[in-house]
Amino acid sequence: MKVLRLDLRAFGPFENVALDFSAGNLGLHVVYGPNEAGKTSALRALENLLFGIPQQSPDSFRHPYAALRVGATLQLRDGRCIAFLRRKAARNTLLAPDNATPLADDALAFFLGALDREGFRTMFGLDHAALVQGGEKIVQGSGQVGQVLFAAGAGIGDLRKVQQQLKRSAEELYTPRGRNPRINDALRKLDEARRRLRDGQLLADQWAHHRRALEEAQQQLGELDRQRHELQTRRNRLERLRQALGPAARRSTLAERLAALADVAVLPSDFPERRRSALTQLAVAKQAEASAEKEIQRIQGELAALAVPEALLNEAQVIEELVDRLGAHRKAQRD
Repeated sequence: MKVLRLDLRAFGPFENVALDFSAGNLGLHVVYGPNEAGKTSALRALENLLFGIPQQSPDSFRHPYAALRVGATLQLRDGRCIAFLRRKAARNTLLAPDNATPLADDALAFFLGALDREGFRTMFGLDHAALVQGGEKIVQGSGQVGQVLFAAGAGIGDLRKVQQQLKRSAEELYTPRGRNPRINDALRKLDEARRRLRDGQLLADQWAHHRRALEEAQQQLGELDRQRHELQTRRNRLERLRQALGPAARRSTLAERLAALADVAVLPSDFPERRRSALTQLAVAKQAEASAEKEIQRIQGELAALAVPEALLNEAQVIEELVDRLGAHRKAQRD
């Protein structure tokens, strides 16, 4: 895989900075600059681009987390390329260069292969601290980082050691007369499995015998199922009869009680409501009757107290004539 272009759109101290490595067919590019120019940030941007921006990132001092963007164009040996952006998020972190179209989370799987973040740091992302640590382990003569750095500096001088290491690894996997190595153990288990397979195989006549026994057992099973079904049907019928005995007895008792009430008048279903309404109306009528009795007594008392002026009644005709003449008098008065 080759990095053709690294786009530092918003990451650490960078904003819209692009590093173009696409010119020529060179195998090595050198990026140089003074201290604090951003070389380590660019290396960290490349790591985050390939494997995701961590939840806590030291590169958000200029750009907020949501605005962090770093992109690249990658190319395989066969010429296939991919251009993309990486944003900081919990999911859907890969975008197309337009910063809007989402890409599949595994879009880089074919380009990265089995390489993970730790492998990238060990083989391609060595910083100053890792170089110092590797130098210390070279002095101590231990550590995978020290061996890798020492082999790079010594050319093939460490080839014999690597061969011995590979031989020991191979012996851990397989030895011609061994039993414990992994491949020997797997072969032994394979032989045991093949033996169990042979022991588990049946001859043709044995298979035919078992086949006939199976068919007979299936026929017996079918007959037993039929008998079970018949017995279940009878059981269900008897169970229904048993459950009906109680209601049948209660029905007979109720029928006798109903026959004894043959001459009783059957009231309508709304009789209770009608009775309550009639009782209410009766009470209201009784109360109205009592009030009317009191009013009659009061009126009779007033009538008894009245004194009829007989002299005035004798002048009734004169009074009526005066009333009739009153209108004419009032009209003449107005005129």
